[in-house]
Amino acid sequence: MFKNLLKTAIRHILKHLGYNILNIIGLTLGITSALFLIIYVADESVKLT
Repeated sequence: MFKNLLKTAIRHILKHLGYNILNIIGLTLGITSALFLIIYVADESVKLT
């Protein structure tokens, strides 16, 4: 069953390649921005104490 789901997912990714690349880039930018914000806030809060 997992093999079938994996095949279906790969077919869908290849069929809509441009859309998937755009989604992956957006997700990467969002996660990176959130991590940088968390690091910045943690660093600033350490400096205040």
